[in-house]
Amino acid sequence: MLRGNATTAFTLVDWRGSTTDGFPVFDLMRVAESFDLSAKGLSRQLQRHRAALGCQVADLPLYLLGALGHYATHLGEMSLTLFQSMADECATRLSYALEMISPPGVRVGNSRQVAAPTS
Repeated sequence: MLRGNATTAFTLVDWRGSTTDGFPVFDLMRVAESFDLSAKGLSRQLQRHRAALGCQVADLPLYLLGALGHYATHLGEMSLTLFQSMADECATRLSYALEMISPPGVRVGNSRQVAAPTS
């Protein structure tokens, strides 16, 4: 789903999981971190993912939370401290990117969209 200027196709394989099923937003967050994707670039990718998944912007954090819940119960060789750090990084990166695509007057926080206070 990531689109770039490369002349060859790019495929991301989750070797540890060895499955084509996965957690689309989590995988995108990890790729965004690896490639140091800007919040603006990530927000574009999130919009594409949202369209492909057929969901609302407010649903995107749920995909991340589902993945983090799964991986929290399947840490394997990953330490809890490392997992917590990675989870925080994913949530922060997602939050910044979602703020760029939220409608005006709407704040994204706590994994849900909340109407901004009115005066």
